Amino acid sequence: MTRVTMFHMSNLIILSNRGPYRFRSQSRQDILEKCSGGLVSVLEPLMNQKGGFWLSAPCESGKSFNSCSLSTKYNWGTISCDKETHKGFYDSYSNQLIWPIFHSMLNKSSTAAESSWGAYKRVNQTFAQATCSRLNHNDLVWVHDYHLFLSPQLIRSETNKSAKIGFFLHIPFPSAELLKLISHAKDILHGLLGSDFIGFHTKDYQTNFLDSVQKLLGYACDFETGTILAGGRQVKTKALPIGIDLNPIQRIVNSTNTQERAEAFRNEIGTEKLVVGVDRLDYTKGILNRLQGFEQYLKQNPDWVGKVSMIQLAVPTRTQIDEYKTYKQQVENQVQHINTQFGSKNYTPVDYRYQTMPFNDLIALYQAADIALITPLRDGMNLVAKEYVASKQNGGVLILSKLAGAAAELKEAILVNPYDTDSITRAIGEALKMPAAKQQHKMAKMQLTVQHNDMKNWADRFLSELSHAE
Repeated sequence: MTRVTMFHMSNLIILSNRGPYRFRSQSRQDILEKCSGGLVSVLEPLMNQKGGFWLSAPCESGKSFNSCSLSTKYNWGTISCDKETHKGFYDSYSNQLIWPIFHSMLNKSSTAAESSWGAYKRVNQTFAQATCSRLNHNDLVWVHDYHLFLSPQLIRSETNKSAKIGFFLHIPFPSAELLKLISHAKDILHGLLGSDFIGFHTKDYQTNFLDSVQKLLGYACDFETGTILAGGRQVKTKALPIGIDLNPIQRIVNSTNTQERAEAFRNEIGTEKLVVGVDRLDYTKGILNRLQGFEQYLKQNPDWVGKVSMIQLAVPTRTQIDEYKTYKQQVENQVQHINTQFGSKNYTPVDYRYQTMPFNDLIALYQAADIALITPLRDGMNLVAKEYVASKQNGGVLILSKLAGAAAELKEAILVNPYDTDSITRAIGEALKMPAAKQQHKMAKMQLTVQHNDMKNWADRFLSELSHAE
């Protein structure tokens, strides 16, 4: 790995909390490994295609550097940030205040996190300063997600370069009434309005943002065109649902090894039907509610006991936050309750896996599953739903929460109220009984949607909007 001092690869600069790679300590050495997660899975292929510079927060090891050259078309650098400041910025303000309120889960928010506003602001300032130090005229700066709400305006105020600044929000945007619960809501809106163009997953999120700007700041908003007149500047907004990179999925799907691994999954489970859930172990993902719906189905349909099983992949996340530790215990207690109630020597109703899974195996798991049960209580998009659809060849049924952004596109899924156990139970029954021809028809329509709105299309549309912003 060689260090470089300047960036001349492209005029695209991406800012996000999580970077494409991280350093993991192993045998007193730092091992570079690729990061997981929805944002990285979308942006890393994009940057490999287009080139540019990616600026992120320090790795988990605390290692930071100005810029490093990877075996890619882009360079990657991190800001400098001490652990205490990053904890206040990330664990506290971002994930114990913004995250729950923006997901409409007020009972999970912590008012104590308001005290970390200073840390949140300092990290955003550091991102802005690091960006401005390498900014050239006509660069495109693309800021990502709720960790960096303040960065667009801070960048704009610290440079006289004619760069275009864009922002994309990967989570829902709440109503103005919920946003008001954050003391610095106006500062957040002002920060976002430093952008030339702002993208959201759905029209509802865009409308909530415009409504908040109008009610809290008093700026004129044109809801039809998505345009805001803010302090003499025009800011454009638009709903642009994010897509997935289909190329690697198709390569994996067509691999003989994948088909063999899918068959192995089915043999491991040994039941007639397989339901799969794949999520980070986050309270917004509705895993507990989903398990309760599955339990109720087995209670009401004893003839299906021994014939249908569920694999729930729960990917560890934010393990240092107490709310997540509590939720993990609740989920595991529910799994044990179901397996004790219905399981036997030769039958495990819920195969719970608290782990990450290699992407090749994940695609094989999707292929093996008759049903994907994706029931977040609130979700900006949910790329798992799109990955499942893209992985299927012969039918399969997607059960999807109405409160996931993906529900606006994947209308052929069985849509459920994730808070309603009966709704989930009925959907499982409908999916298990759905004829093969109907499955194939619905899946084919969803696959066309996923293909049309893939990652490349999403990125090209966003960058085109940003390039042409006034």
